[in-house]
Amino acid sequence: MHETSMAYAILDIVSKIMSDHPGKQLTIVHLQIGQMSAVVPELLQSAYEGIIQNSPLENSKLVINIIPIQGTCLQCNKSFTLEEFVFSCPHCQSYEIQVTHGNELHILSIEVV
Repeated sequence: MHETSMAYAILDIVSKIMSDHPGKQLTIVHLQIGQMSAVVPELLQSAYEGIIQNSPLENSKLVINIIPIQGTCLQCNKSFTLEEFVFSCPHCQSYEIQVTHGNELHILSIEVV
């Protein structure tokens, strides 16, 4: 399950940020995850909750925002959101599209008190 590895990587990044802010407590980690990122949000959430137990980050939460798959047609040059993994242009039905969003995996922000 690569979601566990990702959860550890997120915690590593957040822990380094938190080390620059002694005395502060992490409350929320905001993530953006693209629909095509091959990450199952529920598994990532579960992995995060499991590995923060008995750690200084134990009371923090992971908030995940899903980024839909968006593309631009290389034939008609129109942008659109892809629905249900149908990789064709809804305007001209061309299959020549470029995916512009939906592969992301970003730590958007963190909240501390």
